[in-house]
Amino acid sequence: ILGNILSILSPFFLGFMIAYILNFPYKFFYGKAFKKMGSKHKIWLNFKKPLSVICTYIIFFAVIAALIGIVVPQIAANLSTLYENMPKYMQTGYNYIDQLFKFLNTHLHTNFSLDATVTELQTRLTKFLMSLDFTTTADATKNVLGIVGNILTNTASGLYNFLMAIIISIYFLASKDQLCRLVKRLAVAFIP
Repeated sequence: ILGNILSILSPFFLGFMIAYILNFPYKFFYGKAFKKMGSKHKIWLNFKKPLSVICTYIIFFAVIAALIGIVVPQIAANLSTLYENMPKYMQTGYNYIDQLFKFLNTHLHTNFSLDATVTELQTRLTKFLMSLDFTTTADATKNVLGIVGNILTNTASGLYNFLMAIIISIYFLASKDQLCRLVKRLAVAFIP
């Protein structure tokens, strides 16, 4: 029950945190950048708050896009380097295991052979794959599809929660004065 309540309230918590962080740029736009807006013509006074919120979120999304633009290519480059160097890593691992087997054969008088171990592993893997029948394959496919379905569901849920948090943070930021007055009234009413 607590997990369900927290999952329902998580967009509100995240929205509150985003609004709290974005309050500083919002105050800059509202108090400094658009300070004189509406001083001559009162009709422009109504656009002061929406423009401040829009500018704040434009900067927020620009920072997120810049971070993604920096991080994602770096991750792709690291994965590409890993893929290119994988044969070297495999050969290095093979050499270390071969040296370990030689050490064990020399000092402990064992009879380990790396080539025989790899051949035995390939034989067992081939036998296992040949022994699979349709029912176990269908069960494995069902399990894999269930895992993929869970991943997709969790991703969609996380994206939905993030979008809801953005919307809630816009609401918190745009009407923070009213919310603060309401919280003060509730505090005076219920707290002695």
